[in-house]
Amino acid sequence: MNFQKKLIKRKEKYKNTSSRDSSRDKRIEMTIKISKDKRENRLRKRRNLVQISQQKKIETSTDQDEIPPVEDLPIFIEQVKSEELDVCYQGTRAIRLLLSEETDPPIDLILESGAPQYIAKFLLMDNYHNLQFESTWAISNLCSDSTSQTKQIVDLGVIPKFVDLISSPDIRISEQAMWGLANIAGDNTLFRDRVLEQKNIIQNISNVFSRKDITINVAKTASWALSNLVEGVPRPKLELVKDVVPIFKMLLNEDSLDLVIDACWAFSKICQLNKEIINIILASDIIPIFVDYLSAENISLKEPSIRIIGALLSGNHLQTEKVLEYQIIDPLKVLISDKSVSIRYKAIWAISNITAGSLEQIKKILTCGIIPLLVTLFKFDINPIKKEICWALSNVVYSEYEENLRWLIKEGVCELFGESLSLPYVEVVQIALESIIKLLKFGKAEAERTNSNYNEIAKKIIEINAAETIDNLQDDENKLIKSQAQHIIANYLSNNEEDVDVGQLNESGENKNTYEF
Repeated sequence: MNFQKKLIKRKEKYKNTSSRDSSRDKRIEMTIKISKDKRENRLRKRRNLVQISQQKKIETSTDQDEIPPVEDLPIFIEQVKSEELDVCYQGTRAIRLLLSEETDPPIDLILESGAPQYIAKFLLMDNYHNLQFESTWAISNLCSDSTSQTKQIVDLGVIPKFVDLISSPDIRISEQAMWGLANIAGDNTLFRDRVLEQKNIIQNISNVFSRKDITINVAKTASWALSNLVEGVPRPKLELVKDVVPIFKMLLNEDSLDLVIDACWAFSKICQLNKEIINIILASDIIPIFVDYLSAENISLKEPSIRIIGALLSGNHLQTEKVLEYQIIDPLKVLISDKSVSIRYKAIWAISNITAGSLEQIKKILTCGIIPLLVTLFKFDINPIKKEICWALSNVVYSEYEENLRWLIKEGVCELFGESLSLPYVEVVQIALESIIKLLKFGKAEAERTNSNYNEIAKKIIEINAAETIDNLQDDENKLIKSQAQHIIANYLSNNEEDVDVGQLNESGENKNTYEF
């Protein structure tokens, strides 16, 4: 299909679409609905006319901002090939306007036309800032959709040019270069790393914040660009991103809520790099800020902050102890009852990281009154929350410290682990069975210590009907679950002569076989 036919087909496809005003209204409504904490869904990649109208106008005439008809694209393509720079400017600006369409800009048509290779050359026009700006904007928007489209632009070698343009004396160009790099880095981790590997990328963005002509919108763009550099899995290498820590620390003290939220989310990603970054963050004296935000009414502050605290607690015992020095347990105790499922989940995850620590750290959880709250929450909350509670309490059981086990048994964890056997998570069933094994082992040792004939834990497992569930799990398709269940039945819930059929009762309700406690 030739270029003209593609233009005709595209026109026919969209001739019945709604007006630009209704499209704009729909987009604004959509933007309002998207919470800022879901960074992957933020509608920031393509810079359009609505966005730029909220900033400084480039042109005083609104007529000049009218999007031209796509049918004129062949004219604009010829213009960007001209030897006259003013003509190149006209063509580049017209293409940029087409790419600023709020709905379905003709990216593929423009890529297929060959125009981008000419527009990319205008990035070097340091003596013609308006042309340089228009080309930077157009190239940025060409990187706003699919990975295959972005790759075509990256292959033109625009990344190092964008990095240099961050230092442009024209703040418009500087901002747009950061926008383009944010689009590229945010597309996938391969492109992100290519951006990060550019010399001075982080330093150049950092310098923007100290410019006298910086505006709040430029600061937000710079923050967004830096945020995209620490996003994605696999995580970027520490040596490439560690220099962003002091920048985001600075942004935490800004008056703009958007900048503070951006900084919080960035730290929530940075914390997940490795254990070394935890030391860097702990040494930066910013933990009190995140602890305060645990009590914030704004969930966009609370959500990343609980992620940060939880990630920092996942470090080694010394790192965990350092975080605990900031008195975080009381806020966590409140957050496990938060109305937000996500907040509750992350708070319990943070607690599980504490219970995976030293005996002294576990004791802080046991003595603060959190355990009864978790046991109660388990009875009424949804399965994902139950799963995290099971993890948190199993960590305490795994310590196999007698005092801890007595504490848990008193609070009703036998019932909790018994109910966990019915959760739809293989891993949770495994840790519940392992916890039951350790509790049964403790019960047996207690019986021997007190010269008792009964394993009180085995008795409890039978009373709560968990024994029948365990018996059925002996036939589970998962090998580990099957082995664990068989171990429990053989060693703790059967008599000396034969395995027990848990469901086998006589008419009087007594078990035909007897359990050995």
